[in-house]
Amino acid sequence: FPLNIGGGGSAPATYHGALDEIRIWRRARTAREIQRDMNAVLVGNETGLAAYYRLDEGHGTQALNSATGGGLTANLANGARWFGSQAPIDTVNVFFPNPRAFRLGGFDINNNALSYPVLTNPTRGVLSGNTPDLIYTPVRGGQDQMTYRVQDQVSFQNGLAKFRTWVPGDVNGDGCVNDNDLLMVLFAFGQTGSNLLEDVNEDGTVNDNDLLIVLFNFGAGC
Repeated sequence: FPLNIGGGGSAPATYHGALDEIRIWRRARTAREIQRDMNAVLVGNETGLAAYYRLDEGHGTQALNSATGGGLTANLANGARWFGSQAPIDTVNVFFPNPRAFRLGGFDINNNALSYPVLTNPTRGVLSGNTPDLIYTPVRGGQDQMTYRVQDQVSFQNGLAKFRTWVPGDVNGDGCVNDNDLLMVLFAFGQTGSNLLEDVNEDGTVNDNDLLIVLFNFGAGC
């Protein structure tokens, strides 16, 4: 049956507010996953992601397509209208050393053609492709960013895209797998619980498996 977001099937009241980045999951997610993805644009093929409406289609569009595919079409109703989003979705998660494709955001309320000149390039990775569709290839782990401009014939708005490159075995999140990560796993060895940083494979226990991940990736991202 149809899923109504922001209103009931028979209820007269509807939601008065803003919606963006609607994500429906088939499973409970860990705190680490939620923290990692809450400000990030997803790909659409993440494990357990059932439906994903980016709401980037823009002015004049009523039908919305899920980035997960499968023909999961949504439709705007009850007077919903488009406007510029203030949602802090500005991060692109990258998993070292794999490149990551992404699209710069922005739409024109009058349906004029937009251009996306890049103002500053990232320093810890390389950009390729043609705007607004770009590919970021990480050279080092950690945080990076680029600035760009969304403009039509008469006006413009500057944008910021952040990149967070995750490196397997980088326990402390500094972008480099080194002695610090190895020591963290060794000091926490044998501990159990949820959301331990040292539990690299998130199986609930800091053990040999986590130690091997750090050792196999030693020096990566540095």
